[in-house]
Amino acid sequence: MSKYLFRVACAVGFASCAAWTQAALDIPEPNISTYVNAEGATYFAASLSPNVPLPAVSGHQVVILFDTSASQTSLYRDKALDALNALLVSLDGDDRVQLLAVDLDAVPLTETFIAPRGAEMDAALAALRDRVPLGATDMPVALRAAQSRFSNKSDKARAVIYIGDGMSTAHFVALDEYRKLVDSLAQGQLPVSAYAVGPRVDSMFLASLANQTGGVLAVDAEELSAKEIGLFLAKAAEATVLWPVSAKWPAEFADVFPTRVPPLVAIATPSCWARPRTSSRVSCKLH
Repeated sequence: MSKYLFRVACAVGFASCAAWTQAALDIPEPNISTYVNAEGATYFAASLSPNVPLPAVSGHQVVILFDTSASQTSLYRDKALDALNALLVSLDGDDRVQLLAVDLDAVPLTETFIAPRGAEMDAALAALRDRVPLGATDMPVALRAAQSRFSNKSDKARAVIYIGDGMSTAHFVALDEYRKLVDSLAQGQLPVSAYAVGPRVDSMFLASLANQTGGVLAVDAEELSAKEIGLFLAKAAEATVLWPVSAKWPAEFADVFPTRVPPLVAIATPSCWARPRTSSRVSCKLH
């Protein structure tokens, strides 16, 4: 299994990073890194954090996508199931959950949003354990299925949690399709967080997906327990996400990437897991 615990946006270009902050910590100041290339062009990357009071939110709607493709077997499947159980135990009693098994298709194991604990969820978990891991995964199908489970009539905060390797071997995701997918998720204010687990994982894809939608990523490690992972994913599902609606940059900026400012998110985790990190990173080039 991978030696790395939590790899997020800082490892993937200039995109949003998860803000692993303690409740008692002050909001980090913006951080700027600069670079001048051989031709004298100046670039810098600015890391931003929420600087407004974060509203208290209760009663989230959470769609959980559990990978049941052929790669999810043996110890990987056992740990993924244990992490799922820990996630459900760690969610607030007011949260409501839908569970889907995903591989070539996305199969709902719950028909509606239900309590994270109880007889209905026990039945859904039993159906998941009985499902034989087969086939490959189609990640766009899985993510669009997650989108479809939410109703526009609800004003509850939403989140998507994916547990699996992130390998979309049944459907190669081209760049234009990927952009449309993440734009749709962001427009729907659907943060996607993930636990990357399996013999091979596409942590770059999952990190980028989390970066652009306001989610976070946990990458499996032998020293990381399923209980810790479940708690981390529960905190991610219940995190407050700020969705920028516009940005005004100085005229001296020749180019800004990404063009859409990524969502800002802050979650609280035990201090032994990670240092505070800034939550959104924007790269600019000066004239």
